[in-house]
Amino acid sequence: MSVFLTDVMQFTRPRLVATVLLTVVAGAWCAGAARPDMRILGQTLGATALIIVSAIAANQVIEREGDRRMRRTANRPLAAGRWPVSAGIGHSGMTLIAGCGWLASRGLYGPLFWGAACWAVYVGGYTPLKRRSVWQTAVGAFAGAAPVFIGASVNGGAAHPVAVLLFLTMAFWQAPHTMAIAWLYRDDYRQAGIRVAGVVDPSGRSSGWIALTGAVATCAAAVSLAFFSERTVAVAFAALVLGAAFGVFAATFLRRRDNTSARRLLASSLVFLPLFLLALCWGVR
Repeated sequence: MSVFLTDVMQFTRPRLVATVLLTVVAGAWCAGAARPDMRILGQTLGATALIIVSAIAANQVIEREGDRRMRRTANRPLAAGRWPVSAGIGHSGMTLIAGCGWLASRGLYGPLFWGAACWAVYVGGYTPLKRRSVWQTAVGAFAGAAPVFIGASVNGGAAHPVAVLLFLTMAFWQAPHTMAIAWLYRDDYRQAGIRVAGVVDPSGRSSGWIALTGAVATCAAAVSLAFFSERTVAVAFAALVLGAAFGVFAATFLRRRDNTSARRLLASSLVFLPLFLLALCWGVR
């Protein structure tokens, strides 16, 4: 892969974009009284992808100095100086305008509202808080879970109990997921001045308890979603099995607080999310 394509991948972070779009689809498919219009959903996904890319670009513009001090981010194009800051600002601005304009032109004001809100919380709240307060984790969890409402609003279901419970599931899920990443890269985060539990409390106890509490809460919210499914028993079983495994890995991380247990917790979080969302989408429709 050429240096340019590598830079584009690092700058746009397609795996992160895909994960967020998965939650948008789950919100659209599971919340509301009927299946979403696929044409409208497709347009919402395209516009949302632009808004997400804009937020990621803005984040890298704001954090470029800190990124230079972390091994995992030092080679990003803005941090490494291969791209000018003006390119990042311009890219963020154009993709935000394009994404919001696309939704507005189609009269998709619900997704527009939630998309703009997610952008504002991620860029204006989470990003500057990373070096100021450990509460950045909670703000980031909100920004990461709120795309559920982008999808739900496509079908008029932003206030539907399924949308709310799915939002809570996603928000709680991010606690163990984030704690695992923060532990693995705690030296980098310390170097960059990012305030997360693994840096503020080097013993790892706070990280472990946050991870375990989040995993248990994720399981509880996921099981609750089963009661709104047409296949309640099957979805509840999937939530319990996946949630129990998630909880075991979180408990192991709390007990050991080492890189091996953190990697396993991270892997379990990446297994839990898509499998449960697939089970839920199958069970609801």
